[in-house]
Amino acid sequence: MVADNGGLDYYGNPVSSTTPPNIGAYNGSGTSVPVLTDLFDTLSASWTATGTVSVTADPSGDLGNSALLTGTSSLTRALGGTTGRRVSALVRSDPATTPVTVEA
Repeated sequence: MVADNGGLDYYGNPVSSTTPPNIGAYNGSGTSVPVLTDLFDTLSASWTATGTVSVTADPSGDLGNSALLTGTSSLTRALGGTTGRRVSALVRSDPATTPVTVEA
């Protein structure tokens, strides 16, 4: 425990002074397992590819596969549902002068 911890985490959730907190900036309740996790192991029918899009090994070596887009290619996928969604994405462009657009 941390004495005089301020009582709130970064997001405004209470932080107890008598029970162990979560590690990190978020002390709220645990989150559920993601409904959609896509490592681009395949470009399934749920993805719409325009231009030259292929599946390639992830450059970092630890995240499965990545989608490789060349030229003016695009890759889109609709997300739907009746509850809120949080989307985390890692987007990298090589070389650094190549523009990347991510829309939500």
